[in-house]
Amino acid sequence: MVKLAKIVMLATLLSVGSPAIAQNSSEYYEKALASFEEKDFETAYIHLKNSLQKNEDNLPAKILMGKVLLISGYMYESEEILEEALAMGADPSLVVDTLGKVWLYTKQNEKIIDSEFKNLTPKSFNEWQIIVATAHLNLKNVEAARQGYELALKNDPANIRTLNALASLEMRDEKFEKAKSYLELSIELEPENTQTLRIFGDLFLYQKKLDEAIKYYKQSYALDSDDPIVKRSLVTAHLQNQDTESAKQLLDEILQQTPGDPTGMLMKAWLLAKNQMSDDAARELENLSAQLAGLSEEALQEDPSLFYVSALSAFALQNYVQAKSFFIQYLNFVPNNVEAVALLAQTHVKLNEPKPALEAMQRHERALMVKLDNALLLADLYLANDKVFKAVEISEKLNEQYPDNPDVALLEIKTLKARGKLEQALAQLNQSKYAQNNIRFIIMRSELFMQMGKVQEADEIADFLLEAAPDNIDFLNLKAAIQIRLRDYAQAEVFLDKALAINSEHFSAQYNKANLLSSRGEHKAALEIAEKLNAIQPDQVSILTLLARCQLNADNQEKAIKNLQRVLQKDISNLNALELLATIYTQQGELEKAIRQLNVAIKTEPDAAVYQMRRVDLYIALKQLDRAERELKKISYMVQDDPVGLVELSKLQFKAGLFDNAKQSIVSAYEILPDSLFLATEYIRMHLSTNDLDKARDMLDKWLKSNPQESKLFILSGDVNVAAANLAAGSEDYLRALEVNSMDRSALFKLYQLASRGVNKDKFENLVLSLLEQNPDQHFQRNMLADFYVNQKRLEEALPHYKKLITVDALPNKAYMLNNLANIYISRDLQQASEYINEALKLGVEDAALYDTQGWIKSLQGNFEEGLTILRKSFAMNSNDPSNQYHLAYTLQKLGRTSEAKHSLDRALNSNQEFMEKDQAEALRTQLK
Repeated sequence: MVKLAKIVMLATLLSVGSPAIAQNSSEYYEKALASFEEKDFETAYIHLKNSLQKNEDNLPAKILMGKVLLISGYMYESEEILEEALAMGADPSLVVDTLGKVWLYTKQNEKIIDSEFKNLTPKSFNEWQIIVATAHLNLKNVEAARQGYELALKNDPANIRTLNALASLEMRDEKFEKAKSYLELSIELEPENTQTLRIFGDLFLYQKKLDEAIKYYKQSYALDSDDPIVKRSLVTAHLQNQDTESAKQLLDEILQQTPGDPTGMLMKAWLLAKNQMSDDAARELENLSAQLAGLSEEALQEDPSLFYVSALSAFALQNYVQAKSFFIQYLNFVPNNVEAVALLAQTHVKLNEPKPALEAMQRHERALMVKLDNALLLADLYLANDKVFKAVEISEKLNEQYPDNPDVALLEIKTLKARGKLEQALAQLNQSKYAQNNIRFIIMRSELFMQMGKVQEADEIADFLLEAAPDNIDFLNLKAAIQIRLRDYAQAEVFLDKALAINSEHFSAQYNKANLLSSRGEHKAALEIAEKLNAIQPDQVSILTLLARCQLNADNQEKAIKNLQRVLQKDISNLNALELLATIYTQQGELEKAIRQLNVAIKTEPDAAVYQMRRVDLYIALKQLDRAERELKKISYMVQDDPVGLVELSKLQFKAGLFDNAKQSIVSAYEILPDSLFLATEYIRMHLSTNDLDKARDMLDKWLKSNPQESKLFILSGDVNVAAANLAAGSEDYLRALEVNSMDRSALFKLYQLASRGVNKDKFENLVLSLLEQNPDQHFQRNMLADFYVNQKRLEEALPHYKKLITVDALPNKAYMLNNLANIYISRDLQQASEYINEALKLGVEDAALYDTQGWIKSLQGNFEEGLTILRKSFAMNSNDPSNQYHLAYTLQKLGRTSEAKHSLDRALNSNQEFMEKDQAEALRTQLK
């Protein structure tokens, strides 16, 4: 059999353990499996530990260990090893039920709802449906839970977990007869199910039928005396039945079993208090408090004047973090020292913390306005915190008091700039008598030009400044910042290097250098500078944001999150931090957390459609389609005159299933720019995606007349024909695209797909042979031709192409070519097949198909134990491959394990997938009857 793997690029994950280690590890695993099936979990754990010590990459052992740890109550350890197994390529179908239970027990309900596992078997899919429904229930999303359970029950009417869950839901709504009917079905299916009996007890407890409740709880307790939930339920029933002695005895058992259990501790404390055992009750409550929060002591306070002296000293030494701490402690004792308040605000400014700086000054605004420097600082802080109207008030007052002061004149220009009155600000600046000679006015002109998009004019000012003072480090740094804005990174680096040659420790120049390196993709070097800057001035918002961005680019998401959270503690509406944090949470699948960041960003910038679009995308991922639809209506008004915005809107509308709206958005975009090829192709793609083929065809015909040399239009034409089931016409379109551009891989791949279905096979083959004759080094084309031959069962013709391809260095999918060669050679030369598959695995690709080939070859060579180990690893990565099931059955039968072989054969033959060895599998099953 030839097993074709998908042609994709995969990162190297794990190296293959040596045969001796793998064999020893396998023996322990087989013993563990036997112990697990006999419910001897302690022995299973010991064997699994030994197995993983011998080979830490034994995937089946990891999966089984996750189950054993869950059963033994080690939730977080189970989660860790199962997530590790998934990262190694474990088949989610073998993991989701166990991992889902772990997440339920550890209350990670949002994680469950946000998680998405693909290619689950029907049984595993149903198990996951139940877990997701339970997570919804835990979050009080009752209707979502009910729908999930009902769907699961429809798929599997004899599932006890689903029946019990629905019974519990009906109890919540006091529909006791309906609940009882579900439980009776459960009891009929399994009379001694501990959970069913416990829920029956809950049903009677709800109805205040205490004797019946206690009877069922005791039956459940008799079957599983270690279940703390059953014990707690029985405690509750005993307490309601005034049997405090029995309740206390069970609570002692619970706390002995789980000493830190907060619920148990609280119940016992209440019970002891109820019985006037006040000292014991107080002790229990104290233990509970320590368990949940820990105990702390307040530090003794010294003479307040010492805090002020320490703060001033630290400020003078530029140790701003320490200064801030001392100023705050001092002001707790002497809150009306205005100079201390102003110094605290300046300290916050030095740390780039404008919000707490303003909060410190606002409480003393009238007193601070007496001194000009303090009033100017307060106005600047209002501007930094987007409270422009307050800055305008201060500006007007100061203009009356100080009509000829340059700082006051500059403040008025700043307020105009902050209100977006850039032209007015520039005009006022130009009219000022300080415009030509005051450096701050000249720099302000540069800032205005930058904000107005006149970067070249800003650049000219920087040049003017540098002409006057070519070695001024601040001017060199300004010039570099402008070059970064112009994306002229090479020139920016020249000016930064010159600035840093003058003073290698210049903070702002180092900051710009880190930004430059990050923009250029040199993330490690950027991170080193960012870490250095953060050490010099820790907790500055701009530095922390830069550091977080560098950490994210260097794949250190957890550190990035911590630093961004520190930024938001200081400035909750910092857009850069919010956007970065939303990006990280989205990458991690924490979609609700990502939405919370975007909510703040939207509140801060309500007119920025980009944040609202990102939030809608997350709503769609969470299947909150009603919310998505409401938001999309708002966005449609925001982008109605923006063709690019309308295209992005249409994509979101399509994802949300609003197909008519999506088409209308594309039409609107196209009407704004009817000569745009980009918008025309987007129009065609959208109508094709919604199966509106006539409109897609009309637009195509129009554009093909005026653009007969656009290969992308012929490809789209082919797609439309294929969608209309005109496969031959579609194939001809792809051929025309290749006539226009013979290197268009998309057209060639689509042509290959049709040829594999028997459409224009000869034309495809002749075309690729012709391309290879013209350029023998077209490896993509050669690989496609070899795969085509394999699909047509022309193995001899595929062979030379694969052999030529594997000689090419650094070809991304070489492991799969070697796998195909190994499969071709299985029927002719097992030793050669073995060499090919071993070479494939040395490349580090982790894929079930490769391990299945290797294990199958081992078995065919008579190495059944080793073959079984490897075939089990393949199964752990993909439990839904009937061919692998047949290979396992063949190997197990050879080892004399007939019962297990039959089970594997039944799985293979009951699969809805076709596989080439089906006849052999049926013959073996007949033989084993």
